[in-house]
Amino acid sequence: MRFDPGFAAHVQRVQRAEQRLVVREQRARQHWQQCWQTWRSAWTPGRILVVGVVAGIVAGRVRPLQGLVAGSSGLVSLLKAVAPMLTLLEQAVAAWQPTPPAQAPDEAAAPDPDRG
Repeated sequence: MRFDPGFAAHVQRVQRAEQRLVVREQRARQHWQQCWQTWRSAWTPGRILVVGVVAGIVAGRVRPLQGLVAGSSGLVSLLKAVAPMLTLLEQAVAAWQPTPPAQAPDEAAAPDPDRG
């Protein structure tokens, strides 16, 4: 039984495409795992606590505003209420993040006398 040479070429193309698909699937799985690990490590207990507190405050402030007409005045008052909370959130997140020790500019530019 003889195969058409064109058929053999098609079979090879399909096999190469399947191999490329398997490699891309493995890469996608690795990228997803890395993304998931980064996401999980970013949510520290302090951040979870701050987000929960802010969400509770926002929910408490929004509920009384639901009775207002959905005009611009309700939106403006909501933004006025949320803006200070966002500032506090930024400060809390900044406080939880470790900061690297600062190096003075003249120390960084000056050559080390011990290195010669």
